[in-house]
Amino acid sequence: MNKMVITIIECSFGNIFSLKQAFKYWGIKVSITQDKKNILNSDKVVLPGVGAFGDAITEIRNNGLFDTILEFSGKKKPLLGICVGMQLLFDTGNEHGSFKGLGLLKGHVEQIPKKTKEGKKIRLPHIGWESLRKPENIDWNKTLLANIGRNKAVYFAHSFHATSTDAKAVISNIKVGGHNIAAVVQKNHIMGSQFHPEKSGQTGLKIIKNFIDM
Repeated sequence: MNKMVITIIECSFGNIFSLKQAFKYWGIKVSITQDKKNILNSDKVVLPGVGAFGDAITEIRNNGLFDTILEFSGKKKPLLGICVGMQLLFDTGNEHGSFKGLGLLKGHVEQIPKKTKEGKKIRLPHIGWESLRKPENIDWNKTLLANIGRNKAVYFAHSFHATSTDAKAVISNIKVGGHNIAAVVQKNHIMGSQFHPEKSGQTGLKIIKNFIDM
């Protein structure tokens, strides 16, 4: 087993078992904890998440994890948010009310538009496989998507999405009803995937491996 210490933050809104298995596939035994000392001493941290932004950020605050995550990010070590965990990295979110996020990435979390560009209804939640798109002038080398081919399909399950005010932070997007939806964000050591890599087959496992190798 690799001696690298990767911590998944324990929370009631996370898909932790599948994530644990994804890291185990690569020989990594993860720590699952809310302990501040263990989190801060980790080499890398994963913030998982399913459900609503408001419920998730409230639980993080109530469990004393808000400042711990910010302190860990200050160490410039890799931090990965998944699904709602990615959304929590942003400034604010309006799911189940108006809430302040971690503010590690600039932008806002809001509901996916209810209608397509042509005015047709979009079914929410948005669930299923979508192909990752590469924006112009974005280089995937040395990112979460290094050596991931264009248009690889990954698994989404969400009704809300992050709108980044830093265009360069969005390294991949998808199209939903003609709207651009951020799929992967990365700003230096802070990164997130709106989809679930742990449920995205071999492509998802390769993305997990990229995180391990950072």
